[in-house]
Amino acid sequence: MNIFAYRAVVEKELLSIGAGTDRYHVNNKHDFQGTVQSPEEIVSKAERLVGQTIEYKLISKNCEHFANCLRYNVAWSDQVWDTCVGILAASCFVLLLSQKI
Repeated sequence: MNIFAYRAVVEKELLSIGAGTDRYHVNNKHDFQGTVQSPEEIVSKAERLVGQTIEYKLISKNCEHFANCLRYNVAWSDQVWDTCVGILAASCFVLLLSQKI
């Protein structure tokens, strides 16, 4: 099995069960950038997916992509983007250091 690609079944459960005792907060940080779906549209889309098996990929189809797609109709992950930018910056830094040796 590939660690970067799985399949997942969409489930519906109470937030208190899903989060357990972990802290959480609502993060609608992209609301100013585009069209925000209404709560009714988000819930309707999500409920239509309940029970379906969907593809899960760490880099391109993770839970943040899923949530952003429901809310904004755009599958996006800041976590993946930030990680890629960090890796690129670190690589450039190492390359620059190696040129000075």
